[in-house]
Amino acid sequence: MSKAMRQWAIWSMFMIARTIVQMLLASWITGAVAFSVAQAQTQPVALEALRPTSQWKVEYAERECRLTRNFGTDQDLILFRLARGTSLTNYDIMLAGVSIPKQSKRVDIDITISPQNSTQSFDGENRDIPNRKERILRWFDGDLVPILAGPKNQELFVTSDKNYHVKLKMDDFPAALKAMETCHDDLLKGWGIDGPQMRALAAMPEPKASPGTWASTKDYPSDLIRAEVGGEVSFKLDVSAEGLPTSCLVIVSSKIEQLDKVTCKIMIQRAKFKPARTAEGSPAASHYINRVRWQVPY
Repeated sequence: MSKAMRQWAIWSMFMIARTIVQMLLASWITGAVAFSVAQAQTQPVALEALRPTSQWKVEYAERECRLTRNFGTDQDLILFRLARGTSLTNYDIMLAGVSIPKQSKRVDIDITISPQNSTQSFDGENRDIPNRKERILRWFDGDLVPILAGPKNQELFVTSDKNYHVKLKMDDFPAALKAMETCHDDLLKGWGIDGPQMRALAAMPEPKASPGTWASTKDYPSDLIRAEVGGEVSFKLDVSAEGLPTSCLVIVSSKIEQLDKVTCKIMIQRAKFKPARTAEGSPAASHYINRVRWQVPY
């Protein structure tokens, strides 16, 4: 082999070796970065809880009861709102503030209550408030709110789509929730429902089929379709221990008498339930609340 060829061979081997070292180094750096990112994503977020900056306030509205309080100040100010109206099982929960970022309309919301470390995930929404800088996080919950009614001073940690985090110091929440429940009991009483008796049940009536199948466009009054008139009707059914509706009451009218009447008519005819259950497991008479939105089909 000539001297020139030997030099070329040595240079080629050197370049191959250098390339291998560079590839290994790049692989190691990439793996280290990925590991670092993964660690960062799994590390719990350390936040100082926002303290209350107002008193708990119970609002008596026409169709619902609301419990509100402000937390934090200035750019960190968060309004917490808990509402309950026609739902017999869930609370409508909302946070509002300028610190809430714009995300997709549908978001995954993770809630942790400490010191119990009770955690649950919800499907929520993130949306703006027209003509305001604040944004809203909203979800519905029937499980964690009673846990908040336990120890006097707890913290509520909220995460939305894993990139927004806020922690609220829920001082004196049990007493505030009790005041809101008094409001809700008064609201239910006007609809012929005994609130304490209802809460004593182990299970509420459960529809045997999807409520969405109870009404269809075939039930829509033809004259209202021609006139392009629609509306929303909230109704209450009294449900027997056999799981059958015995009466129907419109609790929030559509303001269209025909829609109110046809709603109750088809609910009495078609709604079927697994009956409510007492703490002992016996079937019991109870109530069911829902709504129908009549929208003109095109």
